[in-house]
Amino acid sequence: MSLKSSITQIRKSRLPGIKSAPTAPDVNAIGLARSLRHKLKGEVRFDEGSRALYATDGSKYRQVPIGVVIPRDKEDVIQTVAECQQFGARLANRFCPARRIA
Repeated sequence: MSLKSSITQIRKSRLPGIKSAPTAPDVNAIGLARSLRHKLKGEVRFDEGSRALYATDGSKYRQVPIGVVIPRDKEDVIQTVAECQQFGARLANRFCPARRIA
């Protein structure tokens, strides 16, 4: 039996302790982008190019984001977190020390 078929068999058996990888929730990306653009002073990028640029953090791990927000101030950060919670979107931050939030 190959490794691939063994893994498939284990997943189908639903053994305790074996969990499937978490999947992203269904998020209304268009609605989230529209809401963020309306409420933020900073940049809101939901295009494929921007999403690809922020898909990796320099490691082998890669997760394409729903969108990218570049906040202008701390109110943008607070509003972004609130909107992501409202839409059920996961939030991952990337810190850039050269760009300080006043």
